[in-house]
Amino acid sequence: MEHTRSSKLVLAIILFTMLTGLVQCARFVKAADTTPRFYPSPQSPTVTSTLNFTMDIRIKNIYRMTLYQVYIDFDPTLLNLTRVTKGTFLSNNSQYATSDYVDINNNSGTLMYSESQNSPGNYTTGVGGNGTLFTITFNVKGTGQCNIHLHDTLVLYVTSNLANVAEDGYFNNQQITYPDGGVNYNITITSNSTAHDLGFNLTTKNLTLNVTGPTGTAGYVNITVPKSLLDVDPAQPPGVWAVILDGVPTTSFIVSANATHTFIYLPYTHSDHKIVVEGNKVIPELPLSPYLLLLLFAAVSMLHMLAKKRKHQLTQTVD
Repeated sequence: MEHTRSSKLVLAIILFTMLTGLVQCARFVKAADTTPRFYPSPQSPTVTSTLNFTMDIRIKNIYRMTLYQVYIDFDPTLLNLTRVTKGTFLSNNSQYATSDYVDINNNSGTLMYSESQNSPGNYTTGVGGNGTLFTITFNVKGTGQCNIHLHDTLVLYVTSNLANVAEDGYFNNQQITYPDGGVNYNITITSNSTAHDLGFNLTTKNLTLNVTGPTGTAGYVNITVPKSLLDVDPAQPPGVWAVILDGVPTTSFIVSANATHTFIYLPYTHSDHKIVVEGNKVIPELPLSPYLLLLLFAAVSMLHMLAKKRKHQLTQTVD
């Protein structure tokens, strides 16, 4: 009986502690942000072998809206805006008629876009919720990185200007980021070609990319690889870096290195090429974190205590 009372007391203490912790945590829970927000999706687009990518400009947390306006800046040396397609959000899937205005300047790298309902002053047509406002299509002209900057955004509900915020997008076909164990390993591409379809495979110990440029012109790519991510161990076959150009191994590349990185330089003649760079040594398995070690130690200690307690009970029973 005494054992049962003790167990109930321990359980009550545990439940009280958990509830107290939940109450304390609740005090720090931040209220959800309901400010209308413009944002691109995907925020960091991937370039496919077509050398084009699309990006939706979306809005969320909007209560009522009859007109909006967005300005977008991008790097005109890297990107060319080829198309803007009106979405169906403001028209409520064509329930209301809308008109849009498009002003593209690829020389300066700017876009001004606006859309409004054709029945101003009608309080019943304001659209709310989350959705896609319009879609933009870019052609990639080179290798690099840039922000896709949304600014001077405007939201109207009839004649009322609604406060709002905007998030930027980001384009990068110059760098592969491989996250592992809380560490980001960056492979950087420098080239006079347009790089696309960048990839890294930990299992096959290689990285891949496609390059494109004007047919017949001289091209090059320089790949910077952190040794902590991918390297070559001379004791393991083949013992050297391997570069495969369009499915055929090549020796027309130069390898140099410092203490932390390897630099692989490959020249070629344009037009389109697929490049594979292979090492034979990838990042080692990360050691157990101190927290995991502590957890394992606690678990082993608990099992040991339970085993001793069990042995003691058996001894008492036998006695």
